[in-house]
Amino acid sequence: MTCSVSHSVLVNEVIANALFKGGKTEGWGRGILDIFTLCKEAGLPEPEYDFVPNFVCLTIRFKNPLTPYLSGDENGGVNGGVNGGVNDGVKTLSESLKPVYSTVFSNPGIKANNVAALLDRPLPTVEKQLATLKKKGLIEYRGSAKTGGYYAK
Repeated sequence: MTCSVSHSVLVNEVIANALFKGGKTEGWGRGILDIFTLCKEAGLPEPEYDFVPNFVCLTIRFKNPLTPYLSGDENGGVNGGVNGGVNDGVKTLSESLKPVYSTVFSNPGIKANNVAALLDRPLPTVEKQLATLKKKGLIEYRGSAKTGGYYAK
């Protein structure tokens, strides 16, 4: 199968422009072509795609199966070798820090007050926990005090 997609169909121009101006998209109609190029460069089989109403279903076949990394088995763990060093650090975290790290990992750029709200914890407690994770080198704060947020390393 070869990729012959030449354009994207814009469903909501207002939302699309907001995402583009906010830096969340690069341009229209390039995503699938870029994926095909990157897969070829990585020596992966050509992706398979299917169009269904309002969606593009894309299947990327990796050289090694991801199952052990996603299953949480003894040898792989969640994300296994992909995030080995990080996960080793997470395994040594206290039970109270694990949800904080997980929230930052899942929500790049999140602010302390949003972590507190998501975990239903007091803000001062979450701020101390974030400081601990930062000290352990697992997360970092990027940006200004007003507009920045926390990111997993």
